[in-house]
Amino acid sequence: MKVLIILGILAFANSQEVKTRDEQKVRRVLFIGNSMIFYYKMYKIVQDIAKADGHKLWYQNRTQSGWTLKQHWEDDLTHSKIINGSGKHGKRWDFVVINEQSTKPAYPVPKYCDGTFQYASKLNDLIKQHNPEAKILWYMTWGHKNGTMNEKNRENYPWMRTYEGMQEAIRRNYM
Repeated sequence: MKVLIILGILAFANSQEVKTRDEQKVRRVLFIGNSMIFYYKMYKIVQDIAKADGHKLWYQNRTQSGWTLKQHWEDDLTHSKIINGSGKHGKRWDFVVINEQSTKPAYPVPKYCDGTFQYASKLNDLIKQHNPEAKILWYMTWGHKNGTMNEKNRENYPWMRTYEGMQEAIRRNYM
């Protein structure tokens, strides 16, 4: 999954050129999510790959452990980062990378839809309102190594007991 987000950003790189004084290409990326982004330092990995391809990538992130899209929607700082753009000059974002809390996409579709789609749509609209050219990339998370440790989820959703079961549900719901 890490590769997909990196490829997504690089795929749009040539069509989103912004030049600095020294004519080096700059890409502005906002990461919104949780520990699936900050624990693995996805922003740094993407920045290093962009640099290796001759691009300069400037990023910010709004990540909190375990946060859902609903929590981001209700958060003033998430809104501020989307609305005010990157840096003190308020330049618009070229890319916004978003991920949902890791367990939510493994729920059955009705439960997943109830708690995710409305906030994904609201965030999408806010991003497009203030960053009309931004490409929004959804960062698909992955199943937990030994399935969820939440006993209630293990009891109610047997597929969440294993990595393979969780991963298949997550893949199906994201795709």
